[in-house]
Amino acid sequence: MTCYEICDINLSHEISHNRFFDSFTETYRENKLQLPSLLSVLLKLQEAMKQDIGVVDAAEILQTDAPIVSKLMQVANSPLYSTGLPVSNCIDAINRLGLEATRNLTVGISLKEAFLCKDVRLKKYMQSLWKNSLEVSCLSFVLAEQSGKVNPDTALLAGLICDIGIIPLLGFADRYPDQYPEYELLE
Repeated sequence: MTCYEICDINLSHEISHNRFFDSFTETYRENKLQLPSLLSVLLKLQEAMKQDIGVVDAAEILQTDAPIVSKLMQVANSPLYSTGLPVSNCIDAINRLGLEATRNLTVGISLKEAFLCKDVRLKKYMQSLWKNSLEVSCLSFVLAEQSGKVNPDTALLAGLICDIGIIPLLGFADRYPDQYPEYELLE
């Protein structure tokens, strides 16, 4: 994976001489910036579903992330989907839910987890971003349905990830609270 250089950007003195910003850009340049792992599973599943995969293929992708499988099994065993026999593995959960519902649940689970923070101020900001993403995704879905030119599910996903670029920055601030500047400057 290549890491792009941050260059030729005219930054304010306040930002360009900031310990947090320097640490963040150094981590980025060294390709050590941690991205939410759940998103990688989601992207793999999205790409595979374009190829018309089956339940076993979907299970192979999802089983690389235990929290997603756990949530899917929990939903498959919920009163909404339960058939009386409990689901005890990923393949059975996907069979019960169906591929589309599995994909949609994976989107929700992945993105919800990506917006979590421990720091109270950052958590409020992440919750605000999540709320905005939900609103944009709903509007995107409705507009796509009305226009008939864009797949509504694709529009929904695009709306959900509209603010995704801020997540690595806020996640970095959450992991290194001693380095992040005053909240106003971070914002």
